[in-house]
Amino acid sequence: MKIVSLLPAATEIVSALGLLDCLVGRSHECDFPEEVLELPPLTRSRLDTSLPSETLDREVRRIVEQRLPIYFLDDERLAALRPDVPESPWPAHRRRHRAARRLAARRAGAGGARRRSTIRNGMSYGRHPDEDPPKKVRELLEQVASDGGTVLAAYREPVGDAWQAFVLLPIDRVAPTPYQRDLSPTHAKRLQEVVRKVGRFVDPVVVVSPRPGTYWTPNGHHRLTVLQKLKAKVVPAILVPEPEVAFQILALNTEKAHNLKERSLEVIRMYRGLAEDEPRKGEQDYVFEFEAAHLVTLGLLYEQNKRFAGGAFAPILRRVDKFLEGSFAKTLPQREERAEKVRAVDIALAEAVAGLAKRGIRHPFVKNYVLARTTPLTKQRKTLPSFDQTFTKLRANIEVLDVAKVRYEDVQRSAVYAAPAGD
Repeated sequence: MKIVSLLPAATEIVSALGLLDCLVGRSHECDFPEEVLELPPLTRSRLDTSLPSETLDREVRRIVEQRLPIYFLDDERLAALRPDVPESPWPAHRRRHRAARRLAARRAGAGGARRRSTIRNGMSYGRHPDEDPPKKVRELLEQVASDGGTVLAAYREPVGDAWQAFVLLPIDRVAPTPYQRDLSPTHAKRLQEVVRKVGRFVDPVVVVSPRPGTYWTPNGHHRLTVLQKLKAKVVPAILVPEPEVAFQILALNTEKAHNLKERSLEVIRMYRGLAEDEPRKGEQDYVFEFEAAHLVTLGLLYEQNKRFAGGAFAPILRRVDKFLEGSFAKTLPQREERAEKVRAVDIALAEAVAGLAKRGIRHPFVKNYVLARTTPLTKQRKTLPSFDQTFTKLRANIEVLDVAKVRYEDVQRSAVYAAPAGD
């Protein structure tokens, strides 16, 4: 007899019954008795359980809101073990449903033709696995057809088992999200030359639909621009039913590596969009999407000055700038106050740099050097001061810096240990 247990309590019961030799698989949480650790784990968690409890709670809530599974089951490994007794924490009817769906999918993959579905205008599309998509997805596919697009297939993606669709959309219906970075003409031109040389377009963009007739791509600004310049009429796209994916821009955008300025501007654009669309929520609800608190503050600074030396200030901001409590309506003014404090320090920094320039000290690392020389955040500190205390003290230190005592070789030597601020 072969037994698979996907519940720690069930594993202990199997052991107590003296049937441990019959156990052939376990969940990732089963760890007692120690002998079971040698068995293959058949599940894994979407969550990083090492996160702080508060962050973990927010991540669970976000996953539940998106109707995504918290745990994944390795169906192929489970099928290969061929257990006689699968002990699962899921209700029996769900297990039977999932097993039937997986079996049908495997049979279809073994040689049977994929079944197709039809939407109201008579357009048919492939689907995988062999089951009807949820009502919400079917309505979205109807919308695509109504918007003049073509639905090619609906399928469950292989990581989270969530439904997506492969579609062809009229090019005038697709636009980049309002929150992402500005277009790089150089990158777009280079990409256009490559696509023209290859003679085909092979990289679909990801899109979401915030409303009927409109499709936003969070990761395809450059590819969309290339298709427009090449006079294409349609955009091949992977349509994700959940519009909130558009806010996960930094994780999705892999066309071109983001520099600090691009990341910061994307974050502040997301921030403003969310403040308008989700006024009751706040920074704590979008920790994953914003990535780091200091990017919000830097975004405000870059909005006013595209040449702001964010790279010089980032090491300090990263240590003292934290996500704020409260709704966006409350935290946005606080963010603007923080940006003003940094801007005041930048003005003092510019005066110090100008004083050094008069003495002939010009170096790409000079701003970083002055900040490193005057920062109140020394490595010896066991506790960090607050944001306000840090930048008030930093400004005061810069204003009293005696530039006459700074030597060029000091700046040059410091540059060996850190990169210059390229932003």
